[in-house]
Amino acid sequence: MAYSTETDWSLFTLLDQHALALRKTSAKLHVASLSCEISSSEVLRAIENVIEDVIMNLSKNKAPILILRNRSDWGNIHFTEAVGLQMISNSTTQQIRSDSPKSAPKFALFLKILSIIYKMIQTNTYATKRDIFYTDTVLFGNQRVVDNIINDVSCMLKIPRRTLHIVKKGLEDSGQISINVKLLSTSKGCIAGNLSYIEEDGTKVNCTCSITTPVPSNVEGIRSIL
Repeated sequence: MAYSTETDWSLFTLLDQHALALRKTSAKLHVASLSCEISSSEVLRAIENVIEDVIMNLSKNKAPILILRNRSDWGNIHFTEAVGLQMISNSTTQQIRSDSPKSAPKFALFLKILSIIYKMIQTNTYATKRDIFYTDTVLFGNQRVVDNIINDVSCMLKIPRRTLHIVKKGLEDSGQISINVKLLSTSKGCIAGNLSYIEEDGTKVNCTCSITTPVPSNVEGIRSIL
């Protein structure tokens, strides 16, 4: 059997053309993402709109309801080569009711995480999903609860997680974060005993309780240690 020793340059040409096309697409997406960057004030306003709607319903003696796009329905998702998987514009929704015994706990946790995100944006601090879980492990129960709610918040507000100041462990988020604001890893450990202190946001922490207290990632913000 005879084998050809000639190089098939057409293959390399196709690969070069494909690589060039990918670079052009990547550049366009980067420019588009920069032009669509959401400011901190816009994120804060989006969260305030949710809370205002809750307060408005309570003032009318109505049970507040959170309406989320249904991420578990594959009919709400489509694939594009440029972006990948994304939600369709007219996707079906689901409700989290505050007056339902089944969904009321999730409703409360949803508002809790919105509050945490709001404070982080106000103070220009960042956290991982794990950090948020360790702010109150008893309340959240497990990490998956936090993960799902954060994803729902991002989907409902149509704001990416990094813009909500939620980052991945150990990644610098492509330089979007100021060098003076360290990326947070997971909790730095737990403490217990005759100790109390005040965190950066004014939260008073008492470590003499029956369960251990996670050390906050932003240890530089700790003050009034007793």
